[in-house]
Amino acid sequence: MKKFKFSILILMSMVLFYLYAVASSPLPVQVIDSDNSGIVSLIEAMDTFDIAERSIIRTTENCTQYYWLKDGLTVHEVCVAKSSN
Repeated sequence: MKKFKFSILILMSMVLFYLYAVASSPLPVQVIDSDNSGIVSLIEAMDTFDIAERSIIRTTENCTQYYWLKDGLTVHEVCVAKSSN
């Protein structure tokens, strides 16, 4: 019975970790799903912890780029038009 409870605890921990990784990521699910299978795998969810962000200021907009820490390549970019104050 103890092994069964431990197995359930491990399984529930993995599910909660998966949900936390996907829900807390600033990336949309379409970007997290790198192989475009329609399902975010556990490996793809873990990859969301390996990103960082940098701010880019352009002439007409402010952008936030999310990039991979391993190689610096841009994964996703979110831009907002500058306000004309």
